[in-house]
Amino acid sequence: MDNVAKSESKFENKFENKFKVYKPNKTGTGSAVQFDFNAEKKSVFVEAAKQTGPQAFGWSDKLTFKMAIVDMAKLLIVLSGKAANAELFHDPSKGGYAISADTRNSTVSFSKMATGYYFKLSTQDQKGQVVSIAIPISEDEAMVLKILLEKAIEKSFNW
Repeated sequence: MDNVAKSESKFENKFENKFKVYKPNKTGTGSAVQFDFNAEKKSVFVEAAKQTGPQAFGWSDKLTFKMAIVDMAKLLIVLSGKAANAELFHDPSKGGYAISADTRNSTVSFSKMATGYYFKLSTQDQKGQVVSIAIPISEDEAMVLKILLEKAIEKSFNW
């Protein structure tokens, strides 16, 4: 490997590949979401957390959702302006989408608003308790998300 390739390899390993959207606020009710493409699993993992302090988020209590290729396509339909919203529903007993064995089901709601988008991730535990985390996504953040989802689908199929 030549020196240029070595330095590029070192550079790439220093940074995470997650696309992160953080929306803290002064009242402490903000939220954050991260999108992480996993090439091996041909999926985008979504993690969402509530704000716990001025610039802190509760990642230890995060919600996680695994988006398969068709799920990504549903969000892309909204991001392309062909639908106003998309609803994703996963039942862990029918495919193992939820990370936690305590989860009964998980949903993602993604909608176009007057300005930007609205992303909401909810999980329901085995006892029926629902936890939701919602976050607005601006037009510029949505553009990055669109590229991430398109590239994830392309890489999943080696196109």
